[in-house]
Amino acid sequence: MSRVTIDPVRRDAEFAAIIAHAHAYNPTVGITGGLVRAKNWFAQLLEGSTDAVDTLMQSIARDTRHADVTILRVRPQNTRRLGGWSMAYAGEWNYTAQNIADVFGHGLNVDEQKIDRLDKMIVDFASA
Repeated sequence: MSRVTIDPVRRDAEFAAIIAHAHAYNPTVGITGGLVRAKNWFAQLLEGSTDAVDTLMQSIARDTRHADVTILRVRPQNTRRLGGWSMAYAGEWNYTAQNIADVFGHGLNVDEQKIDRLDKMIVDFASA
């Protein structure tokens, strides 16, 4: 997860640029994923090799469009849940906003159930 630092006037164009870059870059390094946003927050689920995901996360952490980049969970998966997506993107909608608010509502006091719910939401929207 990360906090959006993009000027609201430029958000749509910047979000489009982020998604376009993910669609071009992620397949070249074997990353699949899903990205959702709600007002001032991004949440994403990334799948791929440890090296590829670590490199991407380092790039995201340096990207001035993000702040407070926080990894909520790292775990091995035997199968990809977002294998058909270089980066599925849900845009901003109330359901997303509520789930992100539930996870980040009171700082970083997150629990596994809330992370599971956010994780499931990203997989479900990508599967719809």
